[in-house]
Amino acid sequence: MKRLLALLGLALLTGLRAAPAAPTITVLDDRLRDPNFQFEVLRYIYLWYLDDRFFVNTAEADSFEIWVRPVEPRTRDPEDKSLYAEMWVPAAQIQLKLKLADYPVPELKRQVKSPGFRIIRADPLPDAPAPREAYAVFTHDRRKIRAYFDDTRARPQAPDPALRQRLLDAMKETVKLHPPSDPTAPQVFFLSTVSPVSGDLWILWVNEKTAIR
Repeated sequence: MKRLLALLGLALLTGLRAAPAAPTITVLDDRLRDPNFQFEVLRYIYLWYLDDRFFVNTAEADSFEIWVRPVEPRTRDPEDKSLYAEMWVPAAQIQLKLKLADYPVPELKRQVKSPGFRIIRADPLPDAPAPREAYAVFTHDRRKIRAYFDDTRARPQAPDPALRQRLLDAMKETVKLHPPSDPTAPQVFFLSTVSPVSGDLWILWVNEKTAIR
């Protein structure tokens, strides 16, 4: 019996010593730390996932936290040098996947590089994907965030001439493939804002009540 108890005690002690330590944060890219970048991310989710009710529901808060950590994809090609990160906004309960693209496209003989991190996915979640200790935590004044949203609400974010022409050409092809119900009527399209933190563009085809990504 004493030997059994001794073995059990040793097993418990070994188990305690083997318990995993709290997760640590590896080096975080400075571009993810940039307050301007973080404010643009908050502005993006405000425009696409939230609205002014968010500020009504968080009226008692003096500040908002942003949690950021580098992550690795499950698989990646050997030539892919892209950087990946995850952002969690507790007050909005939204998880964002971020990517700094740097990979080759052999078929086109070109290297794809983004000038900064871009949002590649957003998911509303009830809880954080990982403990707070796994992230670098940044705190921003709620009033400054609200003022930033108000100041930039009407700021034009139009595409540059080259992108505008590509969009027009793409829409002409779309209209050819999917002729409108009334081809004699002027076709009206609305373009979403061009965000510096997202590569997505949405076009609303008013005549056909269709959204195109």
